[in-house]
Amino acid sequence: MIKNNRGILVAKISVAVLAYGFVAVRLSKEDFSQVESIFQQIPTSNLWVIVLVLLLMPINWMIEAVKWKFALRSVELISIGVAVKTVLYGVGVGLFTPNRIGDPIGRVALLKTERKAEAGILAVQCGFAQQLATIIFGLFGMFILGSQVGVNHYFKNPLVIICVVLSLFIAGLFVFGNGFVAKVMAKFNVFKRMGLDVALISKVPVSSALVVQLHSLLRYLVFSTQFVLLLYLFGYSSGLSQAYASVFATYLFASLIPVLSIADAGVRSGFAVIFVGAFWNHPAAIVLATHAVWMLNIALPALLAVWLPFSSKRR
Repeated sequence: MIKNNRGILVAKISVAVLAYGFVAVRLSKEDFSQVESIFQQIPTSNLWVIVLVLLLMPINWMIEAVKWKFALRSVELISIGVAVKTVLYGVGVGLFTPNRIGDPIGRVALLKTERKAEAGILAVQCGFAQQLATIIFGLFGMFILGSQVGVNHYFKNPLVIICVVLSLFIAGLFVFGNGFVAKVMAKFNVFKRMGLDVALISKVPVSSALVVQLHSLLRYLVFSTQFVLLLYLFGYSSGLSQAYASVFATYLFASLIPVLSIADAGVRSGFAVIFVGAFWNHPAAIVLATHAVWMLNIALPALLAVWLPFSSKRR
């Protein structure tokens, strides 16, 4: 028992150290030489945009917490406070894993339920619901940008089309086909030992999956709006539809590349410069907006959340 407790403690400390280390590495690679000049050009009358972007940050994670609480109700009833803590800890654990695949592990780690296998499947469902939202809005963005000279060739690339279709199929399967996914996973020894209850997962109705998906779509609009607001704050002056379409395309293409979360901001910046840059030739400001969204919605919550296992009592 003592060895197990020590192992858990080491794991908790490792998560915290890795999270801080990864953020430090990310920041050390940035060129902040143009940041000051960009901020100096912001009119004082537009400072309300910063306040609005900051207010959208807790709204963003509250929507995710409500979604998680709802999805988990067939396995364990938790308070909204516990939902927020487990969601944010998932962000912390997912920070140093490819495409944040460690997020479900982090969420389940702080739950007291013995049905961790089932909770894990539902956490994966929430993640894929968010990916499905990214694809849906991304396709909409591609449609708007389809006639834009300089970027439309990206949408005609066969590899891109295959990746989008495959991602759409997999995400849809995990969101609306939990029963099938559970049956497949139950064949693996690791889930057999965990006592995965296929029947319990199979009983989750499609209507519940639809509610989870609607929450994901709403949350997507929130953090996309943060991105668009920051672009306008830093000087973007083209059309609103082009701004949203560019952001949608940026998130879609970035989601198709398996990278560590710590590198996610860099990948998004590259695509943002391509798509937003088609309307606004200011790469430094585009990169700054991309990284600001990443810092607010990923890095900051992760750095705070990694200490939750040390300070929170399990409920």
